[in-house]
Amino acid sequence: GLDGTTVRMADASEDAPETGLVVEGVRGQVRINLGEGDDSLAIHGAEFRRNLVISGGAGGDAVTIGEPLAPATEEDDPALAARVAVRGQAVIRTGEGDDVVRVANASIGGGLSIATDGGADEVTVGTAHAVDAALAASVGDASVQARHGIGILLGGGDDVAVVQNSSTRAGVFVGGGGEADQISLEQVKASLLGVQGGEGDSDDVATLKGVKAMHALVDLGGGGDQASLIDSAFGSLAAALGDGNDTLTLEAVTATRALLAGGAGDGDTLNRSDDTQLRKVVITGFETPAGAHTELPPHKGRWGRLPVAGILGRLGRLRS
Repeated sequence: GLDGTTVRMADASEDAPETGLVVEGVRGQVRINLGEGDDSLAIHGAEFRRNLVISGGAGGDAVTIGEPLAPATEEDDPALAARVAVRGQAVIRTGEGDDVVRVANASIGGGLSIATDGGADEVTVGTAHAVDAALAASVGDASVQARHGIGILLGGGDDVAVVQNSSTRAGVFVGGGGEADQISLEQVKASLLGVQGGEGDSDDVATLKGVKAMHALVDLGGGGDQASLIDSAFGSLAAALGDGNDTLTLEAVTATRALLAGGAGDGDTLNRSDDTQLRKVVITGFETPAGAHTELPPHKGRWGRLPVAGILGRLGRLRS
């Protein structure tokens, strides 16, 4: 196995085949540096006693952690065989190119940080995306637990970030890049939750379903953005839509306190289902439906403090 080792992928010429590396039975701290070609890296059935750091180069790289390589048999449990444990930090950085990062069936003692660069990238945390149907059926929903949080920062390009079946005692933070991004969180539990749309006027789509968080911030930038919150529960919720004609949809959402703010566009829409229960709410900046603006209901004591600065600070540190 590898122990305190740095692995470098050899740069391939244009005529050389794609490079692949499968890592099994790993112990200790490992750094893996991918080369400039289209590289593939798969890690499964491994335990890291310290940190795992993966750095991608230019080219379309594929990094897969915790997903088995073969369907289940009567003797083997592929989910157990593929599970990855990292006692320290797990850090994945990709370079230019259309990259794919998939992390499933993993437990991380520190935090999980993923940052992509240019290109149309796809990041998936918490659910197996096996091509083989039998393999996908045998694995099911492969959860990810990260004690010190999950952070995803998307680069330039039309990117996709999916976080499912994941939990942490700390925060889950997803930041969009410079183009139209799609961000989806489903069955996620965290203390703090931050979703920030991409920079510029691109149209972003953010979907939160089955999410539970003490404090949550959804902050989308310019462009005609869409944010949907479904079957989710929050202590404090702030949803802020930027410039452009945006749509915010709440279905079966509960929150002790909520701030719902439309942007500078002239066609922002707020959709609220009858089973959405917001105990204390301020609504502003929405043109549809008419009269959607509300004032804070009279109450005694403090309304509560949503740690917006703390959430945005975490997202900012991902960008640095």
